[in-house]
Amino acid sequence: MLYEATTKRDRSGSAAGLLEWLPNSSFSASVNGGIAVTIVLAIVDDMFFASKIRATAEAVGVEVSFPRSVEKLIEKAKEARPELVVVDLHNTKVNPMAMAMELKSNEDLRGIKLLGFFSHVHADLQRNAVAAGYDQVIPRSVFARDLGEILSKP
Repeated sequence: MLYEATTKRDRSGSAAGLLEWLPNSSFSASVNGGIAVTIVLAIVDDMFFASKIRATAEAVGVEVSFPRSVEKLIEKAKEARPELVVVDLHNTKVNPMAMAMELKSNEDLRGIKLLGFFSHVHADLQRNAVAAGYDQVIPRSVFARDLGEILSKP
């Protein structure tokens, strides 16, 4: 189960009629107000997927950031220690293969999980991404379908 429902109660202990959906997973990165928050970086230049990632991250209680360059990604990764970096392998602003090799060659950052997604008709991207160091490469349709689970359990 990805979420757990809890009933909010009023001061008398009676159910207030409100349900609160909480992620049912262990978060581990930074601490924000006493609650550990999962951090995800996303290298995506498609506005549709960026908004979908942002909305889903908010819904599952994940902090997401969208660095616009390899340099900013490396800087943010060193600072925030994300559990996951999500990359659109069709990104035209960043070379996804070079970015992966740079991230995985950094001693401090190579343990960060790197997930790439691609259009299923471009199988060559999948092979190239695996060779470049991606930990997981999935079709765009699977990424869209499973986004909540992907962000909840990096």
